[in-house]
Amino acid sequence: MQGKLYITDEGFGPIVRQSAIIEELKLIKPELKMILQTQKHLSQAKTMIPDLVYREKFNNILWHKLPDGTPNAEGIRSYYKTYQKLSDEYIQEEINECNVDFILSDFVFEAFEIAQKLKKPAFGVAHFTWDWFFNKFYPPVISQDLIMKWMRMAESADMLFFPPFTPKEITNHYRNNAVQVPLVVRKHRKEIVANTPERKSVMLIDSGSAVNDIAIRELAVKLSHLEEYNFYLPKDPGFTAENIHVFQEGTFLLDHIGYMDLVVGRAGFNTISECISCRTPMLLFGEALNPEMQENIMFIKQLGLGSFTSLQLLVHNPGKILDQLFNGEYDVLKQNMLEHDIATNGAEIIANHIAEYVFE
Repeated sequence: MQGKLYITDEGFGPIVRQSAIIEELKLIKPELKMILQTQKHLSQAKTMIPDLVYREKFNNILWHKLPDGTPNAEGIRSYYKTYQKLSDEYIQEEINECNVDFILSDFVFEAFEIAQKLKKPAFGVAHFTWDWFFNKFYPPVISQDLIMKWMRMAESADMLFFPPFTPKEITNHYRNNAVQVPLVVRKHRKEIVANTPERKSVMLIDSGSAVNDIAIRELAVKLSHLEEYNFYLPKDPGFTAENIHVFQEGTFLLDHIGYMDLVVGRAGFNTISECISCRTPMLLFGEALNPEMQENIMFIKQLGLGSFTSLQLLVHNPGKILDQLFNGEYDVLKQNMLEHDIATNGAEIIANHIAEYVFE
């Protein structure tokens, strides 16, 4: 039995989710062989999802940003003008080379059409879809013909698995093949961090593409003066301070969330999912003109599991923002985290669905 996993090159979250799903699939069928195809994050994929066959190949989806993280509308338009030709050629190449029993993706549209042409089962995992994402921009940055092509390809999948916080527009549109599942997170491997009990432990998380690296470095200088906190950073800020701790290279940051009092970062789905699983309150900031972030923030606000600020305000006066949070709503956020009943066994449920559909 052999499957193929297509992962987009946008963001680190898909690798985390698929690692959890593959782990569960191999528990059900240990002899399962998988081919993993991606490009930008291939080295991380090899670390997180070991013992697969790896293929380095770009899987088409591209999200152009300016240095400040805002959309590069001109870059997006330019790339997607020729996308349909690229997509058709990609599908033909894959059909000629692909010999598998099923296909899984998070979330490459062509994967579903490839499976359809090969007459093999196809499964998708997503908390948002790129047709929905790009359709939120006005003026449009992608042609409606391409949006419709993506939709048709996704509609051909046997099952599309959608976790909590997926926009209702998406689950409604794909209701014929949508399966709603719990959050998809890894089995947590908590790693102990050196800590000072009388200080609050605060962890900063950047995006997988490090779009806020400059701001976080600037922020770190001010954090070094806040002696009542311990701060844990994803990268070396270029100086040392008694209350600044930098994770070793190769450390998987999410393994430390359970030991933190607070996680500070952009409102990415992976960060939110892992914090909910570890029951660690969040201080989140958005990303300009990013509809996914706006949806994530809306859901977390409704549940009362996190507080919100802007990255600019945080960099300007982090002490004020953190003091106000810990002396104000933090206790309510923590209690809400402790009491929530949001299930996090999505990987197991997805694997069981696939197994029932594919494995003999």
